[in-house]
Amino acid sequence: MQARIDARQRCAHGVDWCRLALALIVWAPATARAAPDENRPIGEWVRDLDADRYQQRAAATDRLIAMGGAVAGPVAEALPQASTEMIGRGVHVLKQLALTADDASRQAAYQQLSQLSQAKDARVARRAGAALESVERVRMQEVLEQLVRLGLEVQHDGQFRGLMFVAPGMSLTIGSSWKGTPEQLQLIRWLRDVESVRLVGPQVTDAALSAVSQMKRVKTVFIWEAAITDGGLAGLRDLKSLQQLTICYSPLTDGARETLQGLSGLHALCLCGTQMTRASAVALQEANAQVTVDFRHGAFLGLGCKNAPAGCTVDNIRSRSAAENGGLRVGDVIVRYNQQPVATFEDLVNLIAENRVGETVPIEVSRGAKNETLSVQLGAWDEESLQNALPRAPRLRLGR
Repeated sequence: MQARIDARQRCAHGVDWCRLALALIVWAPATARAAPDENRPIGEWVRDLDADRYQQRAAATDRLIAMGGAVAGPVAEALPQASTEMIGRGVHVLKQLALTADDASRQAAYQQLSQLSQAKDARVARRAGAALESVERVRMQEVLEQLVRLGLEVQHDGQFRGLMFVAPGMSLTIGSSWKGTPEQLQLIRWLRDVESVRLVGPQVTDAALSAVSQMKRVKTVFIWEAAITDGGLAGLRDLKSLQQLTICYSPLTDGARETLQGLSGLHALCLCGTQMTRASAVALQEANAQVTVDFRHGAFLGLGCKNAPAGCTVDNIRSRSAAENGGLRVGDVIVRYNQQPVATFEDLVNLIAENRVGETVPIEVSRGAKNETLSVQLGAWDEESLQNALPRAPRLRLGR
């Protein structure tokens, strides 16, 4: 009995060895054929995306992804009018390449997806558009986290929320905390949902405007004490979504007039403390009837007035402002400013706009039963005060 069992076991072992030998015979030629396949031209791999056999299509998909950005163009060129299967696989290849760590591959694949999203073939456009949306969302989150670590400030509804995902209505600030390079700053082009950008401080240069010009949904740009030049401002011509532009205490000259005049979507423009002349501001207003131009040479007095029957009556004075330092008091009625008559607060605002920071002007006030003339050295606007004043700012007076 035991002899028969041993014989059966030896037979079973023999069958197993036979099966293994047969598998090796079948596998060996397949392995030998695999190595040369990797040297096939890209075009052949692309055609295999539509092969009859599933294994062949899957192998081509994986191989094309492994080959990197060099395949982006050939894959994209093959998709218009291709089969649905090939379109799906080709778009998948481009999407994976657009998410790879290699920057060159990312750029090449992203560019091809962007072009395919506008293709006449609706199947291609739809799939490429969906892939592009997915790529941009992933890339946005990666970029946002990287830029926040470099000092980019992100604000939403007045509250900073660290590394949260960018949502419509968010504001970015490139200011004193920014420690990145101009090349790293170019990454903000991926933050596509941002509607408002603040550029604050002398460390902010034309490179920042170059980056902002690629953010196609930005509606508001606020520039404060930045080293922006006339030439750098020209980048904003590409920002068709721009509606409101404020430039304060930055060295722009009349040379920026042509650029500003060419911002077709602009509704509101504030120029405060720049080197631009009133004549250029007037020309801007005359050439762009749809734009409200607020022009100020930059001086700030620091008070508010009510238009009472007695005249422009001071009802509040900002602490440590030029008005407080110059001796103005609540209840004073401003009669004349720099020898010009003042009837309303609007008159006063327009007269102050003609002065620059540091200039000293005489202000005549009616105080009790007598008039007094005070000598006041004007200060500079702070960002908060100017932001609060802009919605109430009068349209530029062309007659002055």
